[in-house]
Amino acid sequence: MKNAFALITSALMWLAGPSLADDIPVYDPNYIPMDLRLTRIDACKVSVPVDPVWPGKAIRKTNASGQPVRGMEYNVDSAFWDRQPDRAQQYVVNPLLTVSVSCSPTTLTETGSFDGLAFFAESYHGSVKKRTGNSPRKLETFQAPGLGTVYAIYEEYETRDTDRAGATRQSANFYALHRGKLLWVRVTASGKPPGIYNKRQRKGYKVRITEENGETFVFRLGSPALQHLLSAAIAARRTPKQNAALFKTFAQSLKGY
Repeated sequence: MKNAFALITSALMWLAGPSLADDIPVYDPNYIPMDLRLTRIDACKVSVPVDPVWPGKAIRKTNASGQPVRGMEYNVDSAFWDRQPDRAQQYVVNPLLTVSVSCSPTTLTETGSFDGLAFFAESYHGSVKKRTGNSPRKLETFQAPGLGTVYAIYEEYETRDTDRAGATRQSANFYALHRGKLLWVRVTASGKPPGIYNKRQRKGYKVRITEENGETFVFRLGSPALQHLLSAAIAARRTPKQNAALFKTFAQSLKGY
């Protein structure tokens, strides 16, 4: 019986040998921390989903009308990724994410024969359509607890950042009137990477990097990505579907108090 068990065990180890012995690290280039928790933004009396590890800073400025603008902004940016300890990260163009929640006093109203919020949203939507490289979807509305009517403007545009020229970003803009203030929640996420990253690589693909000291560093892709045309560098490949799901989560989670 022991011999039979040993034979079975040996056979299983032989069949699974390559995967068990493979200690190559796995890195997901499309990963963004998403342990979302409903977070209160007291300056605007609204709750939004935020991951506690996203670096945040208070918004304190004045708009063109001289009104104070207050809120919070969270950035999963290049500086955030540079602080991560994973060795593979330095060879990857990681996805970016910005969540901005701001509000300012306004005279806009939704009462009477003139819907000020609708007029504002339609005007902004029209300005987005006129911008070069922007392709907004049709203006949408939905109801949010404690906020009432929220106007949603979704757009895609090409970034002008020097280190990511040619890349696209997608954003969702949510507008509402709340407690006498105009509330603006903007969520922006990476789309396509710069055009030089055009070699599609599958999940599990081995990336081989020759480092400056001559050593070869190898890691596996935890999800499909794009590789640089002239090097082994990798870029995130977030799809419109992924970002649409993220925007939907925010739309369904907005709550006024």
